[in-house]
Amino acid sequence: MESSFNHSSRGWLLLDGLQTRSNSISAIAYIALTLVAAYLIGLGTYRLYFSPIAQFPGPKLAALTGLYEAYFDLIPKGGGQFPIAIKRMHDRYGPIVRINPDELHIDDPDFYDTLYPTSKPYDKLQRLENRFGIPGATFSTARHEVHKMRRAAISPFFAKSKVREQTADIQALMNTISNRLTTEYAGTGCVLNLHDVWRCFAADNIMDLVFGSPLDLHLCPDFRAPFTGAITRVTSWSHVTRYIPILGAATDSLPYWLSKWLFPPFEPIVAYREEMSRQTAKIRASHQATGGADKPRTGQTGHATVFHEMLASNLPREELSHKRMQHEAESLIGAGLETTAWTLALGSFYILHDPQICARLQAELTTAIPEAAQIPPWATLETLPYLTAIIKETLRMSMGVIERLVRVNRNPTSPWIYNNITIPANIAVSMDQYHMLMNENVFPDPTFFRPERWLDDPRGPDGIHPLTHYLTVFGRGTRMCLGMNLAYSELYIGFATLIRRHKLRLFDTSVRDAAFYAENTILFPWPGTKGIRVLVDS
Repeated sequence: MESSFNHSSRGWLLLDGLQTRSNSISAIAYIALTLVAAYLIGLGTYRLYFSPIAQFPGPKLAALTGLYEAYFDLIPKGGGQFPIAIKRMHDRYGPIVRINPDELHIDDPDFYDTLYPTSKPYDKLQRLENRFGIPGATFSTARHEVHKMRRAAISPFFAKSKVREQTADIQALMNTISNRLTTEYAGTGCVLNLHDVWRCFAADNIMDLVFGSPLDLHLCPDFRAPFTGAITRVTSWSHVTRYIPILGAATDSLPYWLSKWLFPPFEPIVAYREEMSRQTAKIRASHQATGGADKPRTGQTGHATVFHEMLASNLPREELSHKRMQHEAESLIGAGLETTAWTLALGSFYILHDPQICARLQAELTTAIPEAAQIPPWATLETLPYLTAIIKETLRMSMGVIERLVRVNRNPTSPWIYNNITIPANIAVSMDQYHMLMNENVFPDPTFFRPERWLDDPRGPDGIHPLTHYLTVFGRGTRMCLGMNLAYSELYIGFATLIRRHKLRLFDTSVRDAAFYAENTILFPWPGTKGIRVLVDS
């Protein structure tokens, strides 16, 4: 009996202990929830009423939480809708709005030079540095001083004079593509996706320039290359990796086989990173083996490359690590491929979509190029007024990189002032190409492709600035796009060769396949598109 009693007592004591522990855990959880709630209420109160930008107009929900922006980036129509949401804000609240808890957005073309000057050191936003998982790239670098040092090591290679040295190679590549169109597609009734063609064209050009090692993607069957598809995947996932940065960091730091296993949707992205790592290692090994003596000509194609220039520069040793250079490679190749390829695809569509535009361009090219086999150099093509007008309008409609370009002014003694309103120091302020290049006051009927708007030296709304002043597709200031000259050369050579030598017809392709639908770093058309598809008649 006593044993039974003791056993029962121990049971009650055990239950009592468990109950006490449960009560303690409940109390701790209650205190934790209370503290979290108090923090959130305090943070919300600060953002709405005491933030340095609390007085600026905009939706209260956007000021309260970044989830407002995330919603438009990720959910409606598959995501990428925040630029359109910002436009609605401007329509309601005016030219300067608060679009999230920490950032102001301005829709005024005349403020562009103030926000992106050539002579003042403004930073990018630090929290966006790892958006693509390549924080070591010059493009990603937030601090102005570090960006200036990194850019100085590679920018001379993208100067117009340097790109001119490459144009013979660019034309040779385009000649090979043109020959394939004649021998494999002309008169066959086979449908060709021009976006795939231009992806291969742009990829081989930028790989040659950066590594001296083109992948010959233009020889792939139907111009479909897994490599270019991987880069497209990088941009299509850009919003996801922004809000879940661990994905980008993991695919960059884990062994590639493990990243592919853990993140199956990211396998093409990981494969792209793996290729960039391999190319970077090859360049570094070649440079080290010769003590740098091979600097001018170690590329497979026998000419100087961006990375050999970089390795021979005065950059500190840590700036020349494998990982840092790999990040630079991923940035340069990705930017030099996808934006240019889409611009060429969009321009091709609009040329072929309007018979009058196509006929006028063909007439100009036939006069300027009597022998179709002899495409003149880039410098000559630049003098053709209608081709130039088409290229400018193509750039405007494609918009290049259309994600917001965020800047931070850290100088409290020289703040930005907009419409007599002082913007406090250390506040993120942005503009973007969608609002600049679709501005109705600068570009009437902005959604229509009208090359004529660029003819006869047109002026902007003030009658003073040339219209080209507002063609900001390559950005402006200290962070202006490095690849501008390369892109122009590819556009002139690509369009001149394609339209002068070939007759093409659009196949089951409409404006919807070229029009702005979503922002995934660059312009994305509607998700059901099958590309810019054509039939090659000759």
